[in-house]
Amino acid sequence: MNSKRRFFLLIIGAVVLFLISYLTAISKTLTLRKQYRSLEKEAFLNKDVSLQFQVISKKQVYYDSILQTMNLTDTSLENNFLKTLNAESKKGQLKLKTFNTPHLFLSDDAKYVSYDFTLEGDFVNMLKLLHKIEIGGTFGVITHLDFKKETDFRTRKKSLTSRVLIQSVQ
Repeated sequence: MNSKRRFFLLIIGAVVLFLISYLTAISKTLTLRKQYRSLEKEAFLNKDVSLQFQVISKKQVYYDSILQTMNLTDTSLENNFLKTLNAESKKGQLKLKTFNTPHLFLSDDAKYVSYDFTLEGDFVNMLKLLHKIEIGGTFGVITHLDFKKETDFRTRKKSLTSRVLIQSVQ
């Protein structure tokens, strides 16, 4: 055998040996390395699970307290609004004359709900009530407010009524 043939067989043998070693050991090592890195990332993400759980439970307690202060329960928003409106109108010595069914409409991929109701009573107390509803609750924004001074001709009493439209986005 001459030296060129030996060199050629040596190269072919090295390539075959490399392929065999790749198929048996190196490929398995690379797949295990990928698994190790993915598990390492997962462990890093799950490292602070107990801390995240504590933060979430504190947020839940906080949001429950907010719902408690706004006197909201699991019933519908309309019932909560009506309950709040009745309670606040009794505090301000106002009379809730009408509360119409909410009007729903869609615009620009958003759902709008409008509440229409009429109050009767003192001007200052009405303003206080409307301020509490708009600022204190999450019921929406006052979009229309109409005050009318009406006279009852039988009793000759004058009264102030206001028609209010509150709109919220859902």
